[in-house]
Order: sequence, then structure tokens, then C-alpha cells
Amino acid sequence: MPGEQPCPVSSPARCCAREPARRLDDGFASLVVLALAGLVVLVVGVLVALGSVSVTRARAASGADQGALAAAAVLLSGPAAACRSAGRVVTAAGAVLVRCHVEGEVAEVEVSLRPAGALGGLGQARGLARAGPAALG
Repeated sequence: MPGEQPCPVSSPARCCAREPARRLDDGFASLVVLALAGLVVLVVGVLVALGSVSVTRARAASGADQGALAAAAVLLSGPAAACRSAGRVVTAAGAVLVRCHVEGEVAEVEVSLRPAGALGGLGQARGLARAGPAALG
């Protein structure tokens, strides 16, 4: 400003107090924190999705195991009764019976299950199990 005297070299602290210097990195820390928070939210979302897929896969395998055991339990009543029993158990487990095959004393059951939420549109988990008498020897 006109009429103002320049800062004397002997007292630069007073000059700085009068006219604060404008720094180019003002607000940079806020942007870094915001970007890191967004990254954390993204990573947590991916981990939750992976956990959901893993749980769905385990549920499908469990449903197939239960269905195969139910079919094997009534195998002496015939293949149709065995597959009906497997279907009831698989449906109660929340899965869908894809295939039931009885050959001799062995029942094989395949099920499918969709993950909950938005991941359900991406695909389904499948489970396959066999049940029958154990081989001796």
C-alpha cells in the first residue's frame, strides 16, 4: 500500500504477523484424509462382499450335504422318495435342488444358492455332495 514502509530487516517477525503468507498447500491435508477415508470405505465394501460370497458357498455345500444324507436315509424306499426327501431338506436349507441322482446305494445331490443383495445378480454358488454306505476294507 502507498505510504506504508517496508519491513525492517531487523524485525521480520512483525512483518510476518502483519501480512500472513499464503501457502500453496492450504487444504491439502483435508483432501488426503478424504481420499484415504474413501479408500477405506472401498476396501471394507470389497471385504464384506467377499465374506458374503464365502458364506453363500458354505451354505450351498451344507445344503448339498444335508440333501444327500436325507436321500441316503430313505434310499430303500426308492429313488423317487430319496430325491423328494432331498428336495425338502435342500429347500428348508434355503437352496434350490438342481439335480438328484441315485445309483445303487449312493445318492448324489447338486444344489445352487444365490448370494443375498446386489451380489445375487452376479451368479450363484453351487454345492455337490454324495452319500451312501462307506466302503469297507
